[in-house]
Amino acid sequence: MMGRSRFISLPGLKGFEELKKFNSKFDKFATTLFDLSSQSLERSVESEKANKKLNKHIRSFLLLLSPYFLLKPAHQALEWLINRFHIHLYNRDDLLLLIFPYHDTRMFVRVLQLLDVKSKSSPWHWLRPLQKPGVPLSKTALLNHCAVDPSFLKFVCDGALAAVKEHSGDAHCLTTALGFFCTTIVGALEHTSATTELQLVHILKPLLKGLPSPVLDFAAASFMITAQLADKAQLSENVLHQIIENLTKNPQASLDLEKVLLLVLLYQSQSSTLTSFPHKALLRLASVPKFPTTLGELSASGGHVTPLLVPLLAETLRSIQSQIDDTGLRKLAINLVSQVGLEEDSVEEIIRMAVENFDIDGLLGEQPDPVEQVSNNSKEIIEWYTMFMRSLERKYPTQYDKVIHKMYASKKTRNLLEKILGFHNSDNIFEKLNHPNSKIRGQAVQYVVSNFYQIEEKEKQSIKHTLSARLRDDKMSVVSKLLELPLPELVSLLGLDVVLEQLLWLASKCCKSSNVSTKVQVQVLKCLCSSGLSQPGLIEDRILLAVLPYLFPLDNLDLLCTLEVLQSEFAQQNHMLMLVKKDLGDLQRVKNPAQVNSAVWRCLTPACLPNKHLWEAIDQAPQLEGDFSPHLLAITLLSRVVPENDPHTSLLVLNKAIKCVEDSHMYVEQNVPNVTEETFPVLLGDARMGRLAVPGFINCLTRLMHKTPLPEHLKKTMWWNLAKNVVTSDDAAMLFVTRLFEVLITGCSLENLIMKRLYVDALKEFNDVYFPSLKEQVQFLYKLTVGSEMTPTSLVVNPELRLRALRLTAALLQKTSEPLGWCLDWSDCTLIPSLLIVLAYPLAPFRTTALDCLTSVGRLFGSALASDHWSPLVTVLLSRREELIMDHKHIYLVMYQYLSSHTQEAEIEQLKPNMESCLKTLLKLIVDVETPPYISAALLKILKRVNSESILMNLVPLGLRVLSISQQMDRELDVNHSIILRNVLGKLEQTTSDCLKHEKCWELVESALKDSHTVVWADNGTPTCPAIVTLTQLSQVPLEHLPSKLQQKLVTLLIEISTDTDLADVLSACRHFMKKIFLDASIVVEELTKMRDVQGNEITPTGRSKRLRRSVNLAPSLSLLQSPTWKRGVTLLEFVQNKKKLNSVHLMLPVLFDILKKSLEFETQAPVEYTKQLVLSSILNCCQKLSPEGEPIDSDLFVPERTFNVELIVHCIRATQNPQTHHHALLVLAHLAGMIPEQVLHNMMSIFTFMGYSVLRHDDAFSFQVISKIMETIIPVLIKASQSDKISSVGDHELTCTIARVLSVFTVALLDIPEHRRLPLFYKLLSTVDPDRSLWLLLCLVVESHVSCWAEGDLPKGHSKDETPKRLEFCLSLATMFPVDTVMRSCISLMEYYWLNLYWRQLSSLFCSKLGEGTLLPVVRQTSWEAQQMKKNSHPVSEVLFNIEKHTAKQLRHFKYTLTSFLSSLLSLPALVNQIAALSDVDTHLMEPLYISMIELMLKFISRVSREVGRNANQPSAKYWKIMLNQSCDILDKVNCLLPGDMVIPVVRRLLDNKLSTVRRKTMELLNNHLQHQADLSSKCDPESYFNLLPPLMAVVGSIGAGDKGQEGELELNQQTALLSLKLMARFLGLEHPTRFQECVDVMAKMLKNNVPQGNVLASMVLCIADMTTSLKANIIVSIPLIMPALINILRKHQTLERLSCDAALRKQPPFDDLTTSFDVILHHPQVFNKEIKAKHVYITMKIERVPVE
Repeated sequence: MMGRSRFISLPGLKGFEELKKFNSKFDKFATTLFDLSSQSLERSVESEKANKKLNKHIRSFLLLLSPYFLLKPAHQALEWLINRFHIHLYNRDDLLLLIFPYHDTRMFVRVLQLLDVKSKSSPWHWLRPLQKPGVPLSKTALLNHCAVDPSFLKFVCDGALAAVKEHSGDAHCLTTALGFFCTTIVGALEHTSATTELQLVHILKPLLKGLPSPVLDFAAASFMITAQLADKAQLSENVLHQIIENLTKNPQASLDLEKVLLLVLLYQSQSSTLTSFPHKALLRLASVPKFPTTLGELSASGGHVTPLLVPLLAETLRSIQSQIDDTGLRKLAINLVSQVGLEEDSVEEIIRMAVENFDIDGLLGEQPDPVEQVSNNSKEIIEWYTMFMRSLERKYPTQYDKVIHKMYASKKTRNLLEKILGFHNSDNIFEKLNHPNSKIRGQAVQYVVSNFYQIEEKEKQSIKHTLSARLRDDKMSVVSKLLELPLPELVSLLGLDVVLEQLLWLASKCCKSSNVSTKVQVQVLKCLCSSGLSQPGLIEDRILLAVLPYLFPLDNLDLLCTLEVLQSEFAQQNHMLMLVKKDLGDLQRVKNPAQVNSAVWRCLTPACLPNKHLWEAIDQAPQLEGDFSPHLLAITLLSRVVPENDPHTSLLVLNKAIKCVEDSHMYVEQNVPNVTEETFPVLLGDARMGRLAVPGFINCLTRLMHKTPLPEHLKKTMWWNLAKNVVTSDDAAMLFVTRLFEVLITGCSLENLIMKRLYVDALKEFNDVYFPSLKEQVQFLYKLTVGSEMTPTSLVVNPELRLRALRLTAALLQKTSEPLGWCLDWSDCTLIPSLLIVLAYPLAPFRTTALDCLTSVGRLFGSALASDHWSPLVTVLLSRREELIMDHKHIYLVMYQYLSSHTQEAEIEQLKPNMESCLKTLLKLIVDVETPPYISAALLKILKRVNSESILMNLVPLGLRVLSISQQMDRELDVNHSIILRNVLGKLEQTTSDCLKHEKCWELVESALKDSHTVVWADNGTPTCPAIVTLTQLSQVPLEHLPSKLQQKLVTLLIEISTDTDLADVLSACRHFMKKIFLDASIVVEELTKMRDVQGNEITPTGRSKRLRRSVNLAPSLSLLQSPTWKRGVTLLEFVQNKKKLNSVHLMLPVLFDILKKSLEFETQAPVEYTKQLVLSSILNCCQKLSPEGEPIDSDLFVPERTFNVELIVHCIRATQNPQTHHHALLVLAHLAGMIPEQVLHNMMSIFTFMGYSVLRHDDAFSFQVISKIMETIIPVLIKASQSDKISSVGDHELTCTIARVLSVFTVALLDIPEHRRLPLFYKLLSTVDPDRSLWLLLCLVVESHVSCWAEGDLPKGHSKDETPKRLEFCLSLATMFPVDTVMRSCISLMEYYWLNLYWRQLSSLFCSKLGEGTLLPVVRQTSWEAQQMKKNSHPVSEVLFNIEKHTAKQLRHFKYTLTSFLSSLLSLPALVNQIAALSDVDTHLMEPLYISMIELMLKFISRVSREVGRNANQPSAKYWKIMLNQSCDILDKVNCLLPGDMVIPVVRRLLDNKLSTVRRKTMELLNNHLQHQADLSSKCDPESYFNLLPPLMAVVGSIGAGDKGQEGELELNQQTALLSLKLMARFLGLEHPTRFQECVDVMAKMLKNNVPQGNVLASMVLCIADMTTSLKANIIVSIPLIMPALINILRKHQTLERLSCDAALRKQPPFDDLTTSFDVILHHPQVFNKEIKAKHVYITMKIERVPVE
């Protein structure tokens, strides 16, 4: 027997071996902690030194074990340490350090329960509440305790350091420990209200080691703790400097961003303490090139980095000035300034800090004349510092000037600024230039101008920004003084661009402001017009625009400025000014401003004005608030420079003029001045004051109008395509006229009557110029009315403009007296179609006005024009006026009712010829190439419900044209073309399906289906494509009505599109279409056949290789999968795998199985997994259609069973590890099991054999899922088929055999199945199969496996004999998972199998073998019942469970012994006993037949085994049979023990009716045993149940003397046993119920009287009568007359045992019933019935004779 130490050693050492595989560092403990010699170690007697050494090893091991704590090997190793070294007592802290990271797991509690923490003085007493309930430690409780217990905080911190030290080379092992350390410390800091000094001491120890640690997780954890600590506590500067220095030591480049973030956080949260930056840390940061970049990125993302940047830069600058280790520091300072962007306040702080940290005294060494004696190194530093300040100035000039100005006002910092920036004048020029007093600023400017050449270059550079600002000084006097500086010097200092911009701005300001003196104006103009600024091109035009307002003087003062310009150097270079000068002549004689105005006005011509850069110059002109003179000049100049008949330029000028007007305040006076040379200066002056005159704008419009004529062919065009981009001059002309009309018609609606009159006059002039006749006006107006809203940005035909145009059209038609016949001529005027479009507008005013126009046109009807084809339609529309006004969609209904061919109303039939003419006209307009797309789209929308084959065929060319246009539009149709295409394709309906037979219509459909890249816009604004639109429409066409060839073409095309497309929406639409249509399988078969027959891109074999191929089937090449044919086949399979509307599916099955076979021929199966899944789904779909309920196929379908290749499907399961493929194959098998059960049965074992040798042994969820799926799908279907007699030639026995073989697969792999999956797996298996049928099979197979593996040499590799009992233990556990009745049935089945299939087959086998050897064995008697049962149950299942021929005799004996031992153990299991005890009364009653069957079977078995014991008494097998007899009796006893007390008698009663005499005898013995052990029977049971036993017992007694002589011995035993039973029953019940037993006594007395019993039976009967006489006492007196003569007669005749019995009987008669004789003991002994009793009867007789007789 295995000892406890060995029991612990085996798993402990095994676990340690597994740990060594995880980490080689465990090897060092093999000779210490896990050495077998350590078994003798006892720690309590070891020395202190030895224990310390041992503790060191244990601590090291536990630290190494931490990452693997949740693994089973770790548990085994811990169990070793706990039992060997009692670590739960001696190493409690180390053990807790191991388990605390797993505080929220069950394993934590299990280990914690081993520890002794009862003592309140224990630091771990707070964990005691967790031990009893066994609940894990919550995170909140852990953090709260850590926050209040410094010792535990220290424990966590020290543990982290120890773990890092132990796992220094394996950073991955520290994840759990460091995660626990980080979360615990951070959480504790979060939960504490105030951090104590002791807590800081504990935390800083690991923190300062973790910040520079090369272990990434340790460093990251330290970063997080530092951040939390900085937020919760105020640290000292010394501590903070240590943290920063350690932080910068960290070598991890991946933590660069985190370092910067932590530094910023420290300086933000500890700003009151942390005012400097450690020097050593600074030097390290200087060596990190990415640091400034990272800090800059952080600042750009919104981080406030100033608290860090200020001390960092301060320390950098101090270090640079100290001339110590400045390598890289200068570069760092420059990079920080250039790469870190700061806010205004931060910049000012940085600049102030930079100035204040300049230590000039330290650099100059406090010399009396430091400038002269400064060293070269110090000079270099000062120069660098000056350069550094310049860099700040360049990046932040405004903030720099502001700070420097403030600091310069202080005497303390003024000297510093002078040394840094080079200020040496005593007048403080910089301060004065920025002085708030304008006089001081003026003086400073005057000083600079006067001493410009004496000022040093450095000082000039420092004040140039200030001087530039002074050019825009509020006081013009300051500006005037600055302009006294020679222009070349000003340009050289400030730059040409700066001076030019400032002077242009000054010129505009001086022109606008009336407060500026003429002197300043002249001064500005003189500088602006100097030759130093003017350059040909844009600059020249900008200067001209700036001085042009000065060329229109209003008085003599303005004239001075004008003359200054004309006399300038610029005037000598500019062409226009030269012409003005030429017109004026001698400028000295010009005294009148009007003279100048006239000359300038005359020169405002295209020939005089610049054209090349005028647009750009206008756009760049300075814009002063409230000054609209640039706008007036712009529209005036542009309208004058526009060339004749240039609509492009006119359109640009018009848009510019409109923009200028929109930005200005328009005004007009009563006396409207015309724009002339006299009035223009006045208008220009008003514009300077913020008022732009309307006449100036209208003058620009009229000039543009007259310069831009409209071509005549545009007037005659039926439609204007206002939606197209401006490409040609015609396009520009159309848009110009439309835009101009919009401006004028908008102005006509102004409230100001004067302005309105001006616009009305301009509109009249517009009509006179462009549309002089009524017809032209109406045509122009309705073209605008139906103008598209989807127009270029240059033209927006908004609804308001269209409504105005429509109302103007209605007004013209109503008021005119001219004939309107032209309105109805559609070839020249499209007024009616335009009004039809308007009737579909959503806004009601449009529809109302359109009906008014139709009313005006309707006046013509009744005259000669009444026969026009438009008249019926117009009449109908006018009759529906109210409906059309109420609903804009009513026009669709009207058009459908009167234009559709489907309406049959009589009224409409009369109008049909005219309506058809209208329809044809509309169709011609729609498909006309000249018709704009938005018109065609609008007309198609109102004809949306009108459809016919002729309409569709007329629209097909339009659809093809739109598809071709899409290529020119970058594969994106606009809204109008989208509407056209959708409406054309929308005509494909059931009524027009025959059109697909036409080549053009099919071409349209094919082109649209192939076009999946063109964007088509849907009504809701979502993008789609022609392919999706076509598929959506085709789904409404019944495919089955089309010819088969057309169906084939369409399906082939869809497969090709779906295969080639990369758009999910297109593929989804194809799938939806294929799902919706009805499809014949013949079409699918044709496409799948191509897939089956396709060949890969292989080299054609020749010669010998060709002959080789004939003999060897080469695997297909993987290139085959990339072929288009294969891909299309896969696509088709995707379509049909779940398709419901599929006919003739039986045609598909052969080719599907062929494709599946081809897929399985690939050497690599992974690429074809998806294909196999599709094929399997398709096969399943076909099978479900052939037999929805999984029933056998009807013969009418002509689908032979050979079509279904089940072997291929099984091969799919065996050849793959893919779960989806398994799933699909199992679904197919499950369905086929009902359709063709025989084929599935024949291949069943292939599936389970594969499962047993592969997935069953895998410990993963996938394998378990595969096993479950197989069990759930295959087995139930087969059982169902068997139960419904669908398997004609197999039967239930064959199914049982199959189930047994399936179970054998699982039992063989039992110990290889992961332990935690065994019970669930087998429980599911048996539950699926039906446990009543299968549990006993499994138990038998497991016992057989146990016996086979127990034999020497038969154990599986890696297993020992010690493991084999696990099988039986597993069986016991498994059996208790099922109901009690199932367990009992299984026990019965096992015993029946043992009895009928092992015992008799073994004897038969031995008998036959002995006969073959010539040796005759004794004949074994077999009852007729046994023979019948053996014949009935003899089946090949016996060969599956335990084949006698393939096992040795020893294995057979072992099998039978193990089987009975197992049953004995099973029936005594406490779990089973408890289950039986918990049964209800009803369930207990239902168990009665099972108890009876089991007892019957065991009684027979015991009887037979008893015979074998006697027959083999002197044989070597005698011991074996005795053991078997004991086991059998033990089983019977345990079954009896399971019987409830009130069930024993009913069971005995039923057993007494058994046909077998042996069973009846054993039953009576069972009854006798029960009666003998009952102390008080009458008080515990119902007497009637016992009285029910009397009839069968008396029947046995009644058989005395009537038995067969051949069976006398057996019958006598039964009769004697029955008599004993009667005697015992009478002993307990006779006194209270004498009547029942008196009858028995009378019967027996009569039998004695008639001399029926003989021999032993006679003796037993006499004794029975005697005992019953004693029990009945006085009640027997009635029967004495019958008894006594019979007894006396026996005494006379017999001198042997009968006489002895008779003597005893007589003495029990009254008055002898109180005597007690010793032979009563003998009579109750079972051997009393043996004939050997005759040898003892003499002694008994002698003893009786000595008793005195009264």
